[in-house]
Amino acid sequence: MTFDFLIVGAGFAGSVLAERLASQLGKTCLIVEKRNHIGGNAYDHYDRAGVLSTTMVRIIFAQTRSVSSIILATSLSGIR
Repeated sequence: MTFDFLIVGAGFAGSVLAERLASQLGKTCLIVEKRNHIGGNAYDHYDRAGVLSTTMVRIIFAQTRSVSSIILATSLSGIR
């Protein structure tokens, strides 16, 4: 089997890129992802009680005098 594009990572960018290549250009894509889910750091999962919840990583933009830095904050669990 052959593909037009190999996309490494099924986060937001990889997923959207593959969808656009397929739907708008009629190309075939093979997406390779090491995680057991797609969507990067924002995805749904079932917790121990069987409730569907969302896990996200917040990105905080901190402004300093010389540089803007991105700080990855602790994961949030249980956001519904």
